[in-house]
Amino acid sequence: MKLHRIPLCVAVALVSAALPVRAQQVRGPVLGLIVDGASHRIRPVLGVPGAAVVGPAIDAGAEVSAQAASPRGDYVVVLTGDARQPALWLPDGSLHPLAGVPAAPDRVAVSPEGAAAAFYYLADSRILLVSGLPDAPALSAEIQLTHSRRPFRELAVSDDGKLALVIEDGAAVAMGSPGDLNRVSLSTPVEAAAFARNSHDAVLAGGSEAVLIRNVEVPGQRIVLATEGLEGIAAAAVSRDGRSAYLASARSRKVAVVSLDGSGPAVTLECPCSPNRLIRLNDESSYRLTEYSGESLYVLDGAATPPRIVVAPPPLERDK
Repeated sequence: MKLHRIPLCVAVALVSAALPVRAQQVRGPVLGLIVDGASHRIRPVLGVPGAAVVGPAIDAGAEVSAQAASPRGDYVVVLTGDARQPALWLPDGSLHPLAGVPAAPDRVAVSPEGAAAAFYYLADSRILLVSGLPDAPALSAEIQLTHSRRPFRELAVSDDGKLALVIEDGAAVAMGSPGDLNRVSLSTPVEAAAFARNSHDAVLAGGSEAVLIRNVEVPGQRIVLATEGLEGIAAAAVSRDGRSAYLASARSRKVAVVSLDGSGPAVTLECPCSPNRLIRLNDESSYRLTEYSGESLYVLDGAATPPRIVVAPPPLERDK
């Protein structure tokens, strides 16, 4: 598979265009916002799929630790100050505390469209769901857990802020305000779970198996997805139009695009990275496949025909 690298002149132009901008704001063509996994700083991905570069770290104007970026690029959930108080950072540079959301969550997740977020507190044994993001945040569900439960491996939240989906002891558990609603197992341990946008449908995957579950909060219809050639599936996502599922296999170093409506065969792409994420960027069909920690960022361009994997190089200059 041929990777599409941007010409040096394009990269220089993109970075140069970003440097004069005040650090607290993001302007220009932005593919998405990402969290630097090493420093927990916010970075823009500048350009378009196939001609993008990771931008300089943004000075958020306060002592913040970035946790999760909205796939729409309209906010980032951050923790502020020594108390690690949750807040929203907006691309205009403003910070907005999330009233009623306690400090120091152990894990934060945002929904497929960024309309909701989940905050997991291990010591308090609870999950808080917040809907209406970013303009009108409101607590939509509080899930009380038993203290005997071990830490969850993964955490997902539906766009309406009513359901959380966690991975626990090799199974996926759908949760709402009453607590556990449905536990779903596969023939192998579940490793990845993701909601479809504006839906309670979810893709679950693990090993070399993946299924789409209709209304995951109740025992419902299962649609088996094509996973030929994949082992060790580490991440899953549903396309924004609901027609495809994306599966990433770190062990096989492959990404699969699987039709959910029977409109075509699965497309499998080889990746020079070990893809362990499928997190949508601002572009409707672009998903980052890796964490960013100073190296090139690999991106699935699902809108291309056929789909392709492209690379966004790191900034040409070191952060000051």
